[in-house]
Amino acid sequence: MGRSLGCSVLYSYAGTILFAAVALGQPPIDVPPPSGPPAPIGVPYGPPAPVAMQPAMVSPAGPPMEVITPSGGWFVDLEGGALLPHLSHVKTSSDGNITFLSDIRSLDFDCGPAGEVDLGYRFAGGNGWRLSYRGFDSSGHADSTGDATLFEPMFFAGFNAGLDAGFPIGINVGRATRELRSEVQLSRIDLDYLSADHVFGDTVHLGWVLGARIVALRVDSRVNDTFTLSDDLLGPPVTVTLRQGARDETVAGGIHASLDGSWTPADWPIGMFGLLDAGILGGGSTQKYSVAIINDTLTNAMSGSEHGGSVVGTLNLQAGLQYTVPFANGGWWGLRGGYEFELYDFEATGGGAGKHALYKGFDLTTHGVFLRGELGF
Repeated sequence: MGRSLGCSVLYSYAGTILFAAVALGQPPIDVPPPSGPPAPIGVPYGPPAPVAMQPAMVSPAGPPMEVITPSGGWFVDLEGGALLPHLSHVKTSSDGNITFLSDIRSLDFDCGPAGEVDLGYRFAGGNGWRLSYRGFDSSGHADSTGDATLFEPMFFAGFNAGLDAGFPIGINVGRATRELRSEVQLSRIDLDYLSADHVFGDTVHLGWVLGARIVALRVDSRVNDTFTLSDDLLGPPVTVTLRQGARDETVAGGIHASLDGSWTPADWPIGMFGLLDAGILGGGSTQKYSVAIINDTLTNAMSGSEHGGSVVGTLNLQAGLQYTVPFANGGWWGLRGGYEFELYDFEATGGGAGKHALYKGFDLTTHGVFLRGELGF
């Protein structure tokens, strides 16, 4: 048995050596390479599937403008400011030239309060309407001292000449005082249509307003001129006060329009704004004049009034910063603050304006700072 097992092992080694010798003696077998690029693991051979091409997005022709469509609702605006009024370019008629107005071409007033309140409604498309009231008043005074002839009204003309010619009565040439007191009041009511805001480039907003306007304007001035009246017949000179008053009351109505623009950087609640408003109004004016001569023993007064047509032009400019915060429910609140300039150009009209109107024309301007708050709900 041991002999048979040894023979079997010997035969196996011999067969293995013989097979290796035969294999080494054969030439190598050529295997053709695979056609095409090597395929990635897990991806079958073949051309890629066609990809559907999407058409390019092309913006329609036209300016880059769109209309904001905020949710509609009511809004309230409140504005307060400190304005400095000034009356300039005062023109008088032939009747007005015999009063103290012939010596005055401008009136200065103290800084006074101004306010405005608006109530309006915006529809879902952004347009809407607004009712607003604006008002301010101020007063001013100016005291001066000078030669009596500087304050002499024209209807006293000849008194000094009479003294020079030997007549016994006239105004002494000497020092005199003038006390000037003035008041101005203005009320304005607007009923407006508001456009929806338009956006240019996502940062510039522009809107316009067109509406009706009524203005009530009152300018009242009074002077006390105190001087010495010489009367050689009655005795020593006496001190006399000549008191004059001139008042214009105008009510006019018409139309106005405005442009309101703002620029706000992206993702910022603070921006800059500007407003331009202009109007033309027509109406009527009542002008009153009074004069009184007062001393210790004598008071002599007279007064009169004239009525006629008038034209009033208005201009308002505002610029400053704004801050706006929208609410989640579609409302908003905001603040605006800055500087403003306002002009009311008054001109008397009618056949008697050149003769009887005390104030034939003037420009009332105001300027100062303001703060405006708005709440939408």
